[in-house]
Amino acid sequence: MVASLDIMTLGKGGKAAANTPEPADLLREENAKVVDRRAIISRRRLLAALDEIAERHPPGPAQRSAVLELLKGALSDGRAEVRRRFEAGASGTATVRAESYLVDQLVRVV
Repeated sequence: MVASLDIMTLGKGGKAAANTPEPADLLREENAKVVDRRAIISRRRLLAALDEIAERHPPGPAQRSAVLELLKGALSDGRAEVRRRFEAGASGTATVRAESYLVDQLVRVV
C-alpha cells in the first residue's frame, strides 16, 4: 500500500517537516477519546434488553422484530446524541469519532 504524501509538508531533501505529526501520534489515546460514551450508547443496557427479549420471545419472527426495534432505537438515540453534540459545537472529528463509536458498539453487541 502506498501512503499518500502532501508535498506541502515536505522539508528540504523531501524529508517530512519537523512540525508534521507522526502517524503513531495521531492514534494516541488522548487524540481518540469519545467524551461521555454512555450518553451515546450503553452496551450493558442494550445487552440487558436483549436478554429480556430472549426470555420473553421464543426464537422466530416476533423475537427478530423486537431485536430489530431495539437496535434501531439504540442507533436513533445515539445519532440524536451525536447530532446534539455537533450542534453544540463539537468538531467534525469528534463527531465522526462519536458516530464510529456508536456503530462499533452496536456491531459488538450483535
